[in-house]
Amino acid sequence: NVANFVWALAKMGVKTPDAGLLEAMQARATATAGAFRPQNIANFFWALAKMGIKPPASSALLEAMQRQATATAGAFDPQNVANFFTALEKMGVTPEAGLAAAMQKQAVARAGEFQPQNVANFFTALAKMGVKPEASLLAAMQRRAVATAGEFIPMNVAFFLSSLAEMDVTPDADLLAAMQERARVSAPDFKAWQLEMLWDALEKLNVTPDAGLVAALPARATASVFRTSAPHDEAVL
Repeated sequence: NVANFVWALAKMGVKTPDAGLLEAMQARATATAGAFRPQNIANFFWALAKMGIKPPASSALLEAMQRQATATAGAFDPQNVANFFTALEKMGVTPEAGLAAAMQKQAVARAGEFQPQNVANFFTALAKMGVKPEASLLAAMQRRAVATAGEFIPMNVAFFLSSLAEMDVTPDADLLAAMQERARVSAPDFKAWQLEMLWDALEKLNVTPDAGLVAALPARATASVFRTSAPHDEAVL
């Protein structure tokens, strides 16, 4: 199976596969795209992104795979959705309008199955690709994030809020309360860059951090994150 073979190469840490092999695998994937299932598509593109391979935007491979992904969108599970779009973003690919719409529709349909990492990764990919979420998706993912807030790790909190800020989306009050409470509880586990990303996001969203969150932040955050006059750099993925 083409997808499994390329995925295995990426998992083994292969960074520069033989050019002839890579060309052959991409050609075979293009020719058999109609047989690719959602898991195959997600794994194949994850592997290409992991190895730093970026097919030309107008390539037959991208056209065929986006067409197949759109046709089979109803069978994508949350991890497939998040992994596929994360891979596309890493490869510098903006999804076709039909694909973006189909994946958002599927995400809404299966929102109740999204794990915190799926939510954060999917929205981060959308934000980086410049795809603004449809109202139904935004509502569904915010509800899911509130429901699973207790399972969000610091990185999930930082990336999800950062993605909303980047898309210029005003979060619901319930979501902000849930994410800040989760950040408060897990404050000692935040790394410096995650704290900075969180603060940047809240600042861009024009949100004043809750007193409880400020009090719970590690002492190291005071100087490195809470800067009111000096400019600060964007967090880097």
